[in-house]
Amino acid sequence: NLQPEGRKMRHLGLALLLALPTLALTNQHAPKHGADLEPLSRFSPKNIKVSHRLFPGTVLTVTPDTLAEGGAYLTVSWKVLLPRKAPYFVAMYLENDDVTATVPIKFMVVQSGKEEPSLKAGGDVKFWAVNMRKNIVFGLFRGLPEDSELLLKSNVVTLESPNEPTSGRLTHTTSPDEMTVSWITGDGAKGQTLQFGSFAGKLDHSLDATRLPGYNR
Repeated sequence: NLQPEGRKMRHLGLALLLALPTLALTNQHAPKHGADLEPLSRFSPKNIKVSHRLFPGTVLTVTPDTLAEGGAYLTVSWKVLLPRKAPYFVAMYLENDDVTATVPIKFMVVQSGKEEPSLKAGGDVKFWAVNMRKNIVFGLFRGLPEDSELLLKSNVVTLESPNEPTSGRLTHTTSPDEMTVSWITGDGAKGQTLQFGSFAGKLDHSLDATRLPGYNR
């Protein structure tokens, strides 16, 4: 979490740009999540069983395998050969999360368990993902979120820009002619600068940022 030192400004209505030496942060809004996402309150990590067996014909892949700056939809493709008459769901985690101790970032039921018997089941689902500073991975589970078995993990989705600045915000200080600009970046970000000016196309002033203590999820 970085914050420029206090600097008096004559004009409060300034066009602001958060920037790394060669990277600008634009004001983008993430699309809404799909209506099929489930409430995390249903999840019981302690009841998850991690299978060490192989399940021939079971596939879980994610595209693209790199998350773009600003966030993007990830398409998760799943397939199960000779599925049981049981629910199946896909869940999103950070790469090193322990699924038996961590609630997922989000999850979606992909089969209710009420379908007619078949030789195979599968499909594609989309998840909106943003930069959480760590790589992303998905898991395919069989059972209800309250009591399930992890069948397979997907390929890892890496971050195009791990140190991308996000969550830019303005706040007042105790001085009426002063403001604070802050944002969040990854631990590896260095040499960050705030560029500002009276017009979006003319950012002719800059300030070096002061690093503040960070936090972990």
